[in-house]
Amino acid sequence: MRWVYRFTKCMVLTGCLLTSGCASLTTGRDPWLGRDKGQHFAAAFLISAGSGSTFKQNGQDASDAGFAGFGVALSMGLGKEWYDRSVRRSFWSWRDLVWDVAGAAAGAWLVMESD
Repeated sequence: MRWVYRFTKCMVLTGCLLTSGCASLTTGRDPWLGRDKGQHFAAAFLISAGSGSTFKQNGQDASDAGFAGFGVALSMGLGKEWYDRSVRRSFWSWRDLVWDVAGAAAGAWLVMESD
C-alpha cells in the first residue's frame, strides 16, 4: 500500500523538522548516554519491529511494513515527549528522540531483512 509509504515519509519529515537545530533547547540534566536512552532505544525497537511484523503478516511487503513500523514507533516517541512536556511538566528531550529514531530504524531494518 502506497499510503503507508507516504504516511511514513511525512512522519519522518515532520520528525526531522521538529528536531533540526533544536538541541540547545534542552533544559535540565539530559546526558546522551543516560539509562533512559537505552530504554528509549529498546522501546522504539520493540514497537517498530512488533508493529512492522504485524503489518508484514497482514500482507504488506517487507519495505512497506518496515516503514510503517518506523512510523508507529516514531509517533509513540513523539507522543511520549509531548506527554513529558505537557502533562508531567518536565522538558522535551531531543536526545530521547534521537534514541527513539535509532531504535525505530533498527526495528524497521529487522522487519525489512527478515523472511
